[in-house]
Amino acid sequence: MYENTPFDDGSFDLAVGNVPFGTYKVSDARYNKYNFLIHDYFFAKTIDKVRPGGLIAFVTSKGTLDKANPQLRKYIAQRAELIGAIRLPNNAFKANAGTEVTTDILFLQKRDRAIDILPSWVHITKNDDGVPINQYFADHPEMVLGRMAFDSNMYGNNKDTACLPFPDRELPELLEYAVGNLEGAYVEQDFDEEPDVETDDGAIPADPEVKNFTYTIHNGEIYYRENTLMYKAELNDTARERVRGLIAIRGVVRSLIDAQLENRPDADIAALQSKLNSRYDAFTKKYGVINGHGNKRAFKLDADYPLLCSLELLNEENEFVGKAAFFTKRTVRPHARIEKVDTASEALIVSMAERGRVDIAFMSGLTGKDPKQVVWDLHGVIFKDPMSDTGDITMGWQPKDEYLSGNVREKLKIAQIKAESDALF
Repeated sequence: MYENTPFDDGSFDLAVGNVPFGTYKVSDARYNKYNFLIHDYFFAKTIDKVRPGGLIAFVTSKGTLDKANPQLRKYIAQRAELIGAIRLPNNAFKANAGTEVTTDILFLQKRDRAIDILPSWVHITKNDDGVPINQYFADHPEMVLGRMAFDSNMYGNNKDTACLPFPDRELPELLEYAVGNLEGAYVEQDFDEEPDVETDDGAIPADPEVKNFTYTIHNGEIYYRENTLMYKAELNDTARERVRGLIAIRGVVRSLIDAQLENRPDADIAALQSKLNSRYDAFTKKYGVINGHGNKRAFKLDADYPLLCSLELLNEENEFVGKAAFFTKRTVRPHARIEKVDTASEALIVSMAERGRVDIAFMSGLTGKDPKQVVWDLHGVIFKDPMSDTGDITMGWQPKDEYLSGNVREKLKIAQIKAESDALF
């Protein structure tokens, strides 16, 4: 990877590279919780190395933008703006690499802070031929330097897709035109000023890494997140120190849970348990047990307070009797991913549990059924939201209770109009 000369803090304003690929992971405590494979880790690490406003240009597999799981795209979108992308035909590197593979060139610009955002390019859709493709390329077909089609040449799977070259167009000409459509420039940031912009009530944009309705420490101050904003906590000196201590304990608890879910080695688990015991003992020596009245008053608004309370064993009179097994044993089993189910109803349960939404494409993969059949099997259980309809049968579905809430009159009005031409409504 090419990086320009680093600044004093080790960061860069430009990174250009070819993303490495493989089915292995890199052990890096900062990113272990994301469970990234090497190529996804490479994106995350580079974004952190580039200064706000800095540019990233990566050559990567089409899987980055087209794979069904959107988690990496969400991660990137929160931290960087997509300036543009160019999809190369699968013969672009055949001469020097001896392989036919569809690749993309991604151009990103780092944001000055991570924000909650879900732009359209996080999602995939289908082109006019029914081929899955990223929404960005569906909106900007001029950036696809070939024809997207199903292709079984590479892996023998007729569900694989490829960008096939145009027989009558030269790649250099197409590439020059596509690059001319990109708009972006490095804007030097003033790092002597605080980048967070406070509202009149002292709120700042929420960090997406901070769980909603929890306390966090930002620039040395305690904030409380409420949806898209974080508010500076108004606490007296003692309560402030209690909250700081409980935030520190919570951090180790989360790390220990993640380590057990990832089935990390016993030595890693033991080290985290030792750290948890040390922080817990130091805190309770000064402020008493977590379930005590003083700590409850200080931390009861935090959504993770019940989790911290579960670290302590209490008797019927709510008196402390000892530490929970979490301090000394593995109590969390690694998540066993469900790969296959028999019915659409079971697939819906798995989709809501693992994706938090009705993901028809994911459910189709679980059942082996065509997406249309999955939709038919769940008739009356899920509904297509007419206010977010993209024309893609796999997108825009909601469970019944969610659909029949909110502005239902507006939904009905739009659905009645769409029903005149679309049987789904």
